[in-house]
Amino acid sequence: MASTESVLIGDRWDVMKPLLAGKSVLDLGCVDHQAKQESGEEWLHKKIQSVARDLLGVDYKIEEVEALRAKGYKVEAGNVEALELGRTFDVITAGNIIEHVSNPGNFLESVKRHMQADSLFLLTTDNCYGLRSLKGIFLNDSIIPNQEHVATYEEKVLRQLFARHGLEITGFYFYNGPYANPWKEKLIYFLSRIRKNFAWQMLVVARKGG
Repeated sequence: MASTESVLIGDRWDVMKPLLAGKSVLDLGCVDHQAKQESGEEWLHKKIQSVARDLLGVDYKIEEVEALRAKGYKVEAGNVEALELGRTFDVITAGNIIEHVSNPGNFLESVKRHMQADSLFLLTTDNCYGLRSLKGIFLNDSIIPNQEHVATYEEKVLRQLFARHGLEITGFYFYNGPYANPWKEKLIYFLSRIRKNFAWQMLVVARKGG
């Protein structure tokens, strides 16, 4: 089956929430850099916990995982490129983690080991053609990544990577923000409506291929 056409959305959570509600969920890279993210409204793991039936988080940062466990979160330390949890989940999420891993193919195979035939995989990552990256290219002649990033992605590359590892894309979305400055947010969203891959982020929804 051919992959669906990509679309621009306002908020990734509008797409993710109904797919996660009442499901057993594995959240990869749950720490989101530091455990103190737990106090913020936009921390993805907390949002997932608010709707999921059952939730397990995995991250390689042992100290941060222990800090979250002390706060009552069900999280484990582990390498997302080589997970062997011995169970499957209805939905697996990976919020802005693929740009951190050294071996994305191993990562996707690790994800598939924990998927059932009808499971969904929700992945988000930065868009290297987004306006934030283009600003860096024009002003500094380079994309300036987070210090932990080892790769950048765009739509066609993600589609090829997923296909190579037997994952069928059922939804592909571009989105922005949130931005602290509301006028900047309006401008970025307006420009993204003209060209959707000006958007800062991408969300991929996939299942195991037949």
